[in-house]
Amino acid sequence: MSIKVLITTFFIYNIGFLYAQESKNFNVLFFEILENKETPLVEEDPDIKTTWIESAEIRTETDEFDFERQRYAIRFSPSSKKYQQSIKSLLDAQKQKFGFQENKLSRYKINAAYDALISAYTMSQSITLKDSLLNVLYDLEKVYYHEIQEKATNIDDWLEIKSDIKEVQQEILQHENNLSALSPSPVDISWNRLVTVADVKSKITSTLSNASINSVQEELQIDQEILLKELELEKIESKQIIDFIQFDYRGPHDDLLKERFSVTAAFQLPFANNNSRLKQAELKLNQRELLSEYNSNQLDIKNEQREDFLDLQNDIAIYEFQDSRIKNLSEEIHAIEEELKTNPTMRNIGMILNLNIFLIQLKIDLYDLKASILDDYWKYLATTESLYAVPTVNHLMK
Repeated sequence: MSIKVLITTFFIYNIGFLYAQESKNFNVLFFEILENKETPLVEEDPDIKTTWIESAEIRTETDEFDFERQRYAIRFSPSSKKYQQSIKSLLDAQKQKFGFQENKLSRYKINAAYDALISAYTMSQSITLKDSLLNVLYDLEKVYYHEIQEKATNIDDWLEIKSDIKEVQQEILQHENNLSALSPSPVDISWNRLVTVADVKSKITSTLSNASINSVQEELQIDQEILLKELELEKIESKQIIDFIQFDYRGPHDDLLKERFSVTAAFQLPFANNNSRLKQAELKLNQRELLSEYNSNQLDIKNEQREDFLDLQNDIAIYEFQDSRIKNLSEEIHAIEEELKTNPTMRNIGMILNLNIFLIQLKIDLYDLKASILDDYWKYLATTESLYAVPTVNHLMK
């Protein structure tokens, strides 16, 4: 191959920040992923029908298998209307807690959709840049092969390039296979409206001041309500005077002097119920523990928000530095390319190709850093709960 043809091939594949000719907007992909996430089956809320009898049992007792002395007893514990209402009220509070936990499933689906979207972006951009890298490697392989024929280089350099080409090809194939699992037509994904790092930088500043933890407060209120209902139920139960009523029958027999029927009643003395006092004290301690845990969680979340905010700022600063560095390097390479046109030697072409390989690798690292920033960004929004606002929107879209 002539030097002129090789130079022409190189300039055709000369790199920049490349975008494939794609048609499907990534926002469409986001909601497709969100809709395709499986939703676990949820059973209907249980219900309870209370009666005025708290418990009932039938007992029988025999005396040496003499049926004339057989004893039968029916015992039941009555339940007040107030006690029944308290049971239903406690169940309603527990249903609310279960409903709160089920609502978290929608958040898990949103998190999974963002994870998948960031992975798709990383792989898509990696394919684009590695295609460019592959083209440069092909040209460099031709340069080294030409220099081997001219005995101007060692064959080890040519073999190393061949190995690099194979490795990049495998990486591209792996990314394409992974993308196909997310979308039936991954090449149609367009990232043109993806938020920039500058967008993220401006948005996190305003988001921090509006950070909230409503779900933590909501969960605290639900747990407090459950404890209050349990305490109320325990108090009502401790004040119930009648423990049980029992009806006895002995016989059958014909002895009129022997008692056939009897009624037994047992009564509770509220001032002598230590078990109930202990239970109520434990519930009150649980209330204090719950409030202490809530305050601790608040501090942890606030600290997590601030740490995530600072990490994002640091990553953005590194990105801006790397981006500026790549732009300067691109200008230097362009200047060398202009000089190359006046002195097109194989040695110069090899040097330019190696510089472009270095430049592409820097751009790959830059895209990886951007993907990391976007990943940290949506996770930061998750800690502030703005990610889960209704209706659901794609926060990675401009």
